[in-house]
This record gives sequence, structure tokens and C-alpha cells, in this order.
Amino acid sequence: MARNYAKAVLPLSSRLTIVAGGLGFAVLALGSGLDRAAARRPDLVPYVPDLFRYEAWGAQSTAELERRNTPQAVLQLGALGVGRAPIEGASSAVLGMGYLRAGDSAGAERAFTVSGRMGWRVPLTQTYLMMRGLELEDYRVAAIRLDAILRQQPRLASNAAVTEPFEQNPTAMDAMIDRMALHPNWAASYLRDLSNLNLPQLTSRERVFARLSERGLKPGCDGARPLVTELVRRGDVARARGVWRTYCPLAHGMLADTNLLAPIHDDAILAPFNWKLLSSGEMSIVERPAGQGIGQWLNVSNTGPLNVPVMRQMAVVPAGRYRISWLAQDANGTSSRGIEVQQGCELSSLERVGIPHDLGQGRWQAEVVIDANCVGHWFQLVALPGRGGLTLGRVMLESATGPVFSSNM
Repeated sequence: MARNYAKAVLPLSSRLTIVAGGLGFAVLALGSGLDRAAARRPDLVPYVPDLFRYEAWGAQSTAELERRNTPQAVLQLGALGVGRAPIEGASSAVLGMGYLRAGDSAGAERAFTVSGRMGWRVPLTQTYLMMRGLELEDYRVAAIRLDAILRQQPRLASNAAVTEPFEQNPTAMDAMIDRMALHPNWAASYLRDLSNLNLPQLTSRERVFARLSERGLKPGCDGARPLVTELVRRGDVARARGVWRTYCPLAHGMLADTNLLAPIHDDAILAPFNWKLLSSGEMSIVERPAGQGIGQWLNVSNTGPLNVPVMRQMAVVPAGRYRISWLAQDANGTSSRGIEVQQGCELSSLERVGIPHDLGQGRWQAEVVIDANCVGHWFQLVALPGRGGLTLGRVMLESATGPVFSSNM
């Protein structure tokens, strides 16, 4: 049964404080000056409402506010703000937070309602209205408020404290996806900026990916790659491979993208289940249409004195015996021994696979024994030194119990 976030035990004031903290308003929600916090943390400056930049607020001793840090102190801060900047929505928002912490929900409702009438750009007010929507199970309104918050600060979409209430409730999730279907500026951050999430939070994002796909908003290879990458970094390789198979059309087979349709060039992208091309000052790699069949071939030249990796990919397969095959031709179109295949659990300790056999027409095949020491095994193709004009293409992995690979391209 899905968890009903709206009926969570935490009171609204506590949940608002938590979410406000996720929005960069923790010190505001606790009653001390956000302007002072921003002075210590410049990254908070974009979040500070204009009201809190006024020097007039300096007359209120921030040290005393820290010492007192009570609902009354927050109420006094809010009242001071209303008196000095009555048309600023942030003034009423702080007053509302004081009422909320004091247990005066009616007063909080009045203050936040006033703040809301002054515009939609006060994140604390939008957060309150969002949390009230969740509490009342009015998920459409809650999602609209979430959208208003994140359109002001799109990078906050990566903060689990902000979006988790919507991820834990299927109806709320659908309401959030309704907003995402409008292609807001925060959707990319929500789907791609995942490095600060823990494994349970990544699992929540995975549920959103599944629902997006069910509703026809398929993320595709590029959209799924950040989630896959973070799952691998946290050691959940098997699940990462499952996500990749689900959302990336190129993921079929024991090794994905056999025909090199979309190899990755960017060194900053981990991309474990793509063929990733590796850069080197002594090697050139040029993609060109395949001479036969579909996809691409690579023109590879290694002018240096050492073996140089050309590309790599991780495979997630059971322990056992396999065959790996590849195309390697010289400039005349004849079979070339200029490509070597390595495999292993760690990139720092890869070992060469068995002796390759020439199948003719430039096709090579070698047997590989994969053990159970790790879930994901790396395969890396290496250009031998002093080799120019090599052609590399169509790399396949298959079980050794299956049919022997033929020379067909």
C-alpha cells in the first residue's frame, strides 16, 4: 500500500521547517536572519528575498535571535518585517512561520494567505501552500505550488527534501508529472542532477521514471543515463543495467550498441553501458558509416609505442564461458591483429582475453571466462602500438554454449 504522506505524524510546522531547509531557508524558518547566513554562505544569496537584504533588519540583534530562537522570536521578526515592509510578501511569510511554530494554525493561515496575495515569488509561502495541499490531499494544488517554487530555483529540483512527498504517493506523483509534462525549466535538473541522492532516494526517482514512461514521456538513453550512472557509483550495478535495458533502445544484447550507433565521446560521462570512446594524444579515432550492415565503423590509428585503449563498456552477465567477437581490418580490408580485447572487474587490473581466432573477412573471436567476483565486468578494446589505418566495428558478446559466430558482418 502506498504511504499517505498527507497523514504523516510530523506536524505541519515541522514538515515546513524540513522542506524550507531543503529550499535553502532553514535559518529563516528557524527565525534567524537569512541575510546573515548568506554572508557566510554566498551560495544562499540567490535565495534571499529582497526584504531580508534591508539593513533595517540589522537593528534586530541576530545574536539575540540565535540565543532565543523561539516561536516568539520568529513572531517578533515577522512583526518587525510587516511594520517596515508591509507590501513585501516575505514579511507576512515570516510572521506566518512564527504563528505556525507557536501552534496558532489559524494565524498562520491568515498570514500566509496575505503573503500569497502579494505574488507567487515568496518560496516560504509557496512551500506552506504546497504542504497544506499535501495535508489536505489536494495534490493538484500542491504540485502547482511545487512548480512555482522550482521555476524560481530550478536546481532545487535535485533536493530530495523538496520532491520526496510527491514521490512517495502515486496520486501526488501523477500531479507532479502533470507539471513536468509542461516542460518546466526544472525538469532537467530533477531528472539529471542526482549525485547528491542516496540509494533509497534514487529508488524513488526510478519510480518516477517508470511512471513517466507509462504516460508516454519516455526518458530514452540520454534521459536514463544519469540514473544509471549514479546506481553504478553506489554499487547497484545489476539494477542499473535493468534500468538501462528498460529505457534505452540500444541496450539489447549482452553488450549494448553492437553496431556503434551512439558511442560516447565525453570523458566526464561515466556511461558504463555505452561504448565509450577514450581519448589519447597518440591515437586518433574517426567514425564513419559501416562498410557493410548498419551502424558505424571506427578508423583507428595508434602512432605511439604503447598499447592504447580505444573504447570500453561494462557487461552484466552471469558467471560462465562466453565468446566475444569484433571486426578488425587493416587499410587493405584484410584481417588485422592490431586490436586486443581486455576484461575484468576493475579498470585498473584488466587482463587480455584468450587467444583470438581469425574467422575471415576481418572478423575475430576469442573465448572469455567470466567469474562471479563482481556483478559488472568491463570489456576494453585496445589498439596495439604502431598501427595505423585500422578499422574497428561490430563488437558482440554471446554465450559459449550458443552457436559459433560466423563471418557474416
